[in-house]
Amino acid sequence: MRANLLFAGISLTALLLASAPAQAATGLSLPKIDFTKSCKNFSSKIDSKRSDASLTPSEKIDRASILINGDASYVRDLDRARSLVEPLVTSPNSKISNRAKIVLARVMLSSSPLPSEERQAVAYLIEALPSNPQTAGNALGNFYFRNDDFLSAEKYFKQAAAAGQPISYVMLARLYTQNLVPLPNETAAEDMSKLAQNQLLEEVAKGNCTYLDDVAEILLLDGENPEQVKYALQWLEAAVEANDPKAMMRLAELYHAGKVLERDESKAFMLWEKAAVRGNVFAMQQLGFLLLTTAKTDDQHADGLNWLIKSGK
Repeated sequence: MRANLLFAGISLTALLLASAPAQAATGLSLPKIDFTKSCKNFSSKIDSKRSDASLTPSEKIDRASILINGDASYVRDLDRARSLVEPLVTSPNSKISNRAKIVLARVMLSSSPLPSEERQAVAYLIEALPSNPQTAGNALGNFYFRNDDFLSAEKYFKQAAAAGQPISYVMLARLYTQNLVPLPNETAAEDMSKLAQNQLLEEVAKGNCTYLDDVAEILLLDGENPEQVKYALQWLEAAVEANDPKAMMRLAELYHAGKVLERDESKAFMLWEKAAVRGNVFAMQQLGFLLLTTAKTDDQHADGLNWLIKSGK
């Protein structure tokens, strides 16, 4: 599914809206963003210097969730994430237990699970669905989407979206714009695309930078509008300054492609390397791929191989 590593890190929003009607990506009502404040959410709430043993159960779940993908303070580490949440699955506190099940399921599905472990992960998500449809529903939707069961994916994305999960709106729009499921009505693809955009814009306007680069992606699709492109780049650059690995990956792609920004391979490489060091799996893959294909020394070849091995951890 990720044969072309040059584009492996493109966000879900870009993938879905690239096939949406042209008008769905234009004419956005942009929120006013204070770039000096908007990216506080990229900083982990838990001090990375604190030991795992010192954390409360809730904090252990939060840290494990971060470790699945990594962020500015943590490198991706699935084994550590699993060790944090697995003991909490049987907690007598149902809220803690259900949150732990969701994160453990995400850990299981982030690698290449055996069929029995995959079934267990899905069972955990279904158990947690009534109490946390936003997160469990989105995870189930993603699972079924990856397995080409698009009707089941739609079912769970709808539940997550109804609970307020913006990315589930994005995935529903993708299902409709690519005709992967029967359309509820003839304008469903365009309507859901616009709704997805609005949901993401609202989150960024609140200062939730988790979705900042998704909104930037929407704006970049309208390449003929220089103001929107400029605004999108501001969002990406602000996220990079806040040490968000996903934004580093996307900005690197733009420097590499040389369409929106002037082509600059050295900047692209630097950003890919920064994102890889911070645990971005796609950046690790890209960095490894580039080093292997352009290596001039045995050390560079070895570095490339090491990054590819790390990306599959």
